[in-house]
Amino acid sequence: MMCELNIFSMFNFRNVFLLGMLFSLVACTGSGSQNSKLAADLGEDIEFIVLQLNDVYDISPLDNGRVGGMARVAEMRAQLLSTNPNVITVLDGDYLNPSLIGSLKCNIDGKDERVNGRQMVETMNALGVDYVTFGNHEFDLREGDLLARLSESKFQVICANAMHNLADGSKVPFQQNGVDIPPYAVHLVKSPQGTVLRVGLLGLVIDSNPKDYVTYLDPFVQGRIALDKVKEESEVVLGLTHLAMGTDMELAKNVPGMPLIFGGHEHVNMTRTVGETSIWKADANAKTVYVHWCTYNTKTKKLDAFSQLIPVTDMLPENEKVAKVVKKWEDFANSCMENQGYNPNDTIGFYIVPLDGRSKSIRFKQTNLGVLVADAMQAAEVGAEVAFFNSGSIRLDDQMAGFIQERNILETLPFGGGIVQGNVKGADLRRLLDVGLSKSLMGSGAYQQVSSAVTVSGSTYFIYDNELDDDQVYAVVTAGYLASGRQRGLEFVKEIADWKAPDMRESSKFGAPKNDVRDIVIWYMKQGDNLAVARRLILLQK
Repeated sequence: MMCELNIFSMFNFRNVFLLGMLFSLVACTGSGSQNSKLAADLGEDIEFIVLQLNDVYDISPLDNGRVGGMARVAEMRAQLLSTNPNVITVLDGDYLNPSLIGSLKCNIDGKDERVNGRQMVETMNALGVDYVTFGNHEFDLREGDLLARLSESKFQVICANAMHNLADGSKVPFQQNGVDIPPYAVHLVKSPQGTVLRVGLLGLVIDSNPKDYVTYLDPFVQGRIALDKVKEESEVVLGLTHLAMGTDMELAKNVPGMPLIFGGHEHVNMTRTVGETSIWKADANAKTVYVHWCTYNTKTKKLDAFSQLIPVTDMLPENEKVAKVVKKWEDFANSCMENQGYNPNDTIGFYIVPLDGRSKSIRFKQTNLGVLVADAMQAAEVGAEVAFFNSGSIRLDDQMAGFIQERNILETLPFGGGIVQGNVKGADLRRLLDVGLSKSLMGSGAYQQVSSAVTVSGSTYFIYDNELDDDQVYAVVTAGYLASGRQRGLEFVKEIADWKAPDMRESSKFGAPKNDVRDIVIWYMKQGDNLAVARRLILLQK
């Protein structure tokens, strides 16, 4: 029988430490009026807890149910509430897109529409999320879909630097339920003695997803303006950001005054300290969460925080209410995939070596899953010699091993999208590889995955064991998104070829795939001629 975990059994040392401090204080002081005077001199300690998530795309557990899962996060929140009613639950952007469920197009309320984040909003409402800020992927949605999701949300969205572009040319705050989304919110924390602490939360988002309906303002300028205003309404201000870590650090330096910044965007847990500001980011998809036990002293006006990264695993029970919402959407997804012509439970391959789609791997190096997808793209185009795509297309944040089903590929590549082909001069291909595999792009979705035709030895590239020739022209396949020039850092890809629709290869047994990367990978895996991908990866990294 599996033991269920109470998270506080892991961290009782904090309570023991505080209790010891209390006993020491009592032992060293007098009684009666002396104690009252000392208490007044010390001020009142007001305690609250912040439960932090970021970059959550999947409501269900990952890794065969072993990690993550919003129903488990809900149970953790309930346990926290049992110790202190002042729990603030925040999600630091990226929740509406991408995901397998969100990408599905099915009959919803009598209309043929994509889910587009409905499952996340309903789950987050049931969980009890209090505040979120926009992430760059919220703006993947069409304008009308984003506005609809905002109106369905019971949690408060805050953001100081994203403005809504209206048809008349004006730029105004986005609205949630008919009210302008504010740059900040003030959360009231009430102590057992009745003292009210006003906690300000300030939201900011990265400008990496340009859309016609949104204007991004400077996060430092807007952050300063919002901070000056919220300080007038609160005793302490905390940041709620979806920015690159480097930008968060600049924010802490240039806009001081927030002791804690709860951040997102990188997908892997990390923390930094700049001056008197600590920046915290958990792992994506609720594989971990940060819990911050905060104490504000009314005398010193200082906030102390004990922060702990806590794994979300199958040792935690599931909250029944949220688990029912998750199950509802899982059943909906299965039915929807079948209606779209997929067979989600059909096995299409078997791998002993796990295919690695974890963000901490695929955004930093070539992985066997990345090679598999690129090889599938190359195989689908007649005459292609090289294929590449951005690692951010893979949203699995997990490993796959054993029998692989169609649903696994749909989960891995929720964006979908077609491929294009073009003739690329060797010098331009070299530039692409130099930039796309550079350290500057490591950790971002722009980092490139390439087909096994490409191998690297030191600074020398080989195409099928022949050194890359700057003057030769190569038949190249890539994702339509990259060829459009919209990927930050790789905008030049648009100019290196006259990109066109591919000439799809037909197999004798399975015909030609539909021009969607998900269908292409499924088609490729069904051929059964790709089991050497793990071995080829060794060559790629020699």
